[in-house]
Amino acid sequence: MDDDKLRQQIASFRYGLISPIVSRQDLVPGETTALIREAASRHYVIPGSTRTRVGERTIQRYLSMYREGGFDALMPMPRENSSRIPEELIDLAIALRRENPKRSIAAIIGMLEVSGQVEPGYLKRSTLYDHFRKAGLTKPRMALKDTYRRYQAIHRNERWIGDTCHLTYLGELENPDKKHKVFLFAWMDDFSRKIVHAQLYKAERMPALEDSLKKAIITHGLPE
Repeated sequence: MDDDKLRQQIASFRYGLISPIVSRQDLVPGETTALIREAASRHYVIPGSTRTRVGERTIQRYLSMYREGGFDALMPMPRENSSRIPEELIDLAIALRRENPKRSIAAIIGMLEVSGQVEPGYLKRSTLYDHFRKAGLTKPRMALKDTYRRYQAIHRNERWIGDTCHLTYLGELENPDKKHKVFLFAWMDDFSRKIVHAQLYKAERMPALEDSLKKAIITHGLPE
């Protein structure tokens, strides 16, 4: 079987285990734990494996992976591709996460793409999640999910999320040896996770924030 097809099947199987949880917004405290136990008690035909059972901790890990990186994070990372990603690119992604632990994987990938650090589609959510997990940078949400619910937009252009970060140093046009900080301001649609506007500025100040937001509104209209 084609490796990509198998990875898709594995991700679909993993999503099926957690779908009774992630597809609902009205879970009462303790219901998530009960659903995980119920899923762990069953027997399955698992793609790419001879096992027939999935442990509670494994299902909890799938749930964290999905909440962190979406469906793509449920796909196992191809071993042959993991070593091809430059170490400096992973280090930059980790630095962006450490700078603001609330940044989602989708937002970080979007920042790297719009800033020209990486080609669109090159970085996968599952790849970054794996590196973040090894670096201890995944979000510990399991303990809170039974009580608190994160608001998420239900359609495009309902809500945008803005973020800024220090990206790198660039030389002046007149004096290349003179370096200055460059800040990335980005706006992302909460529903589609698409970057609606991103731009580099010399200062992390309100005029840059207002300018980037204005340009996003001109292009995509005012969010609700």
